[in-house]
Amino acid sequence: MNLISNINYSIRQILKQPGFAVAVVLTLALGIGANSAIFSMINGIMLQPLPYPDGEDLVVIHNAYPKNGLDTPACPSPTTSIAATAPIRSSRPRCSHGPG
Repeated sequence: MNLISNINYSIRQILKQPGFAVAVVLTLALGIGANSAIFSMINGIMLQPLPYPDGEDLVVIHNAYPKNGLDTPACPSPTTSIAATAPIRSSRPRCSHGPG
């Protein structure tokens, strides 16, 4: 009997203050929607494997614009210590540097 009286009381309070009820429902809807959107994004980006074979062999293409101050290469040059100390375990090159 206690559950039915609680439900009746809840309905009376919602009818007495409908603005508060709308605010509560909208807040819950916004929270659930944001949570679902963030989980979908994290799931698609970080948790699922890439949808093509050899996903670890991705290529980065970089343009340099020295006049604008954007001349740092995206992958290390062959003369840096990172490229000199880390051997490439693949027969395919990981970075390609053009002239200049």
